[in-house]
Amino acid sequence: EYEPLSPSADGEASGITYDYETIKNIDPHGTDFCVKVKDGMRYWNMTVQWWLAQYIYKSAPFHSYVMRSAWTMLISAYWHGIHPGYYISFLTIPLCLAAEGAM
Repeated sequence: EYEPLSPSADGEASGITYDYETIKNIDPHGTDFCVKVKDGMRYWNMTVQWWLAQYIYKSAPFHSYVMRSAWTMLISAYWHGIHPGYYISFLTIPLCLAAEGAM
């Protein structure tokens, strides 16, 4: 009923290949050598960033980029825990993004 697996049974016979990009969470090169804060955020904690963008940022009750970013960072800080350091550090990110966008 079942076929035994061969040592090279990694999907090559069926033409299936895997790249594991969906579970890639951090791009070390992109994080360390980026120039902009916005790019650094995209390369750090990538799966959570995608989720926050899809479900929090896009459904934010604001139209302003800065306010949407602040709302998203507020939700992220709350998710991390009720400690003032999270709120202070996460809510400075929209200010950095706004300053970066104005340059």
